[in-house]
Amino acid sequence: MYKVFVNNRTIHFVKNINERIFNAEDAVILRFYSKKLMMDSYYEFINNESLMHLYIYNPNGVTKAFNKFCDEFKVITAGGGLVKDSKTQKYLFIFRRGKWDLPKGKQDKGEEIRKTSVKEVEEETGIDKLEIIEKLLNTYHIYIEKKTILKKTSWYLMQTNTDIMPVPQIAEDITEVKWIDETEINEVMGDTYPSIKLLVDSYFKKKRK
Repeated sequence: MYKVFVNNRTIHFVKNINERIFNAEDAVILRFYSKKLMMDSYYEFINNESLMHLYIYNPNGVTKAFNKFCDEFKVITAGGGLVKDSKTQKYLFIFRRGKWDLPKGKQDKGEEIRKTSVKEVEEETGIDKLEIIEKLLNTYHIYIEKKTILKKTSWYLMQTNTDIMPVPQIAEDITEVKWIDETEINEVMGDTYPSIKLLVDSYFKKKRK
């Protein structure tokens, strides 16, 4: 399954559709047969703000439909991290443009994505001694910047034992960097982006199993 976020709305690429989704009044549902039909449904979805979800399903292969969808956009790749302090067990969040977020940035040409992720966390927060623990997931979102962009961000769980105080990268509109205790995560998730909420919820769900 893939999810692509367009502001607070979601495009879902799934194998099958259940009855609850079929009965949803705020969703467009399409079985994938061709790229043209899929993109027609996408534009119907984009132009009708009462629709919150677009479901594209293909029992024969979710990835095939998703890849054909991506072909229609300029794709930008980025990397970022959910950073854990190995001493306090707190997690590092940034506050940017009125929302809690996680540090991330665009991948340079020829740069390995893990290197991108560590570099961007360091630049946006001032934190050092970062170590990648594991790959988390990829998130996707669409935005307009002269042309329509589909941004793929690869996320990694990182840890650090640094003694450095975090410093926000003001040039990137970051006004605060804060270590958040796990008990405070839900409060932060009430004021963040859907893609960040997906990432963090997925991580803690797996962690608590």
